[in-house]
Amino acid sequence: MSLQGCKTSTVEVSEILNHNFCSTLPEGVRQVEFADLAAIVGAKLLEGEIEDPATDASSAAASSIFIAIYKGVQPTLGHGFDLNKAEAKGDEIALHYTWRTPTADTIVPQVLSQPCSVVELRGPELPRQISVWLNGEPYEQLALTE
Repeated sequence: MSLQGCKTSTVEVSEILNHNFCSTLPEGVRQVEFADLAAIVGAKLLEGEIEDPATDASSAAASSIFIAIYKGVQPTLGHGFDLNKAEAKGDEIALHYTWRTPTADTIVPQVLSQPCSVVELRGPELPRQISVWLNGEPYEQLALTE
């Protein structure tokens, strides 16, 4: 999805991870590094050269950041995030999610889950703030570091 706010530049927003068993994340909304993505899903990056999209020479005019949202350990499967839309408002990007919870009559495995979502924001000028909304209600705001 491409967004354009008050500035003339466009920011690309891509959900790159929506996983039920995330680890190493504190609860809430956080900026994470490309190298952290494997650990979030319980994996390990292999040794060697890996192209970080944030420093890709082919798109020197663009930079990227990764934003993770995590709501803590959940009692069963069936909980999770659905990214519905992203909106640009000046120097802020609002990410609108639906938080899924299984209904009382849903049969789900009785196993702890740790759902998370990670989005990549990419563009020549990135926002200074992210706001996350869950089910139409404000969840958390994050001021971004450069």
